[in-house]
Amino acid sequence: MKWFKQILGVLREGNSVVTAEPSQILIQQDYYSIAWGLKHNGYYMNSEGIKYSYDKPQKWNFYERLNSNGQKERSWGNDKISFIERNKLLMNLDFCEKSYSKSKFDQDNLLNLIAELTNSELIETMVGGCDMGLHSTSLLVFDSLNNTYRRILLGCQGDFFLELNTDKRMIIYDLIK
Repeated sequence: MKWFKQILGVLREGNSVVTAEPSQILIQQDYYSIAWGLKHNGYYMNSEGIKYSYDKPQKWNFYERLNSNGQKERSWGNDKISFIERNKLLMNLDFCEKSYSKSKFDQDNLLNLIAELTNSELIETMVGGCDMGLHSTSLLVFDSLNNTYRRILLGCQGDFFLELNTDKRMIIYDLIK
């Protein structure tokens, strides 16, 4: 949770490391499974309603995490602490089909709600199933200091079940639906 604490600290202190300019926050809905053949689809969407959809992309850059030795390694969809370098995310967007959605969200309100969350409210873990894959909902917040997008996992279901354990959950989901 170290990076998340850093982001929350930055948001609370009003520092400009994490900004709320257009496309500085993205929503991602993702499904990934390798149990019975590769299935990978989903989309990214920015606050202006531009949607980037993908379905079994040939090339893809996955999230990374730091292991106990501080080395980068591939993150699996249920990691609470993960990130993707900006250039790798932009490459992923190039593999997507771009469309326009009527859905839009208010980045400033979303950042304020995220900043109010405490660590105890973030994720509640439940036992999942086997070979179900993983459907996840995430926010990606740009961190200009590290030139990365930090992934805030809002929830996932399938092989693992994780969700926000807070009364703010429905407010956040209403903002991004």
